Amino acid sequence: MKTGAMVKSETIVRIDSKGRVMLPKKFRDAMALAPGDTVYLRFEPSGKVVRLTRSASPFDVLAVNAIREYEKGRTRSIEDFARGRKKR
Repeated sequence: MKTGAMVKSETIVRIDSKGRVMLPKKFRDAMALAPGDTVYLRFEPSGKVVRLTRSASPFDVLAVNAIREYEKGRTRSIEDFARGRKKR
């Protein structure tokens, strides 16, 4: 199955004695998940729903934010930072 291909959006899985749930291969393939990848789980109590999404590296998130700040001109040089100067 190709990454991102449409898959049936519902299935039934069992929880084992240690609380683990196995994601079916078609879901792992569609989300391009591999052993060792990290996923983010969010429990929505209003509907008693658990949502699973691919987790981003915190370093990737920081880099995206740093680039955004640089492009908006809100960054300082390391020299100015060390001297305690604020951006004008």
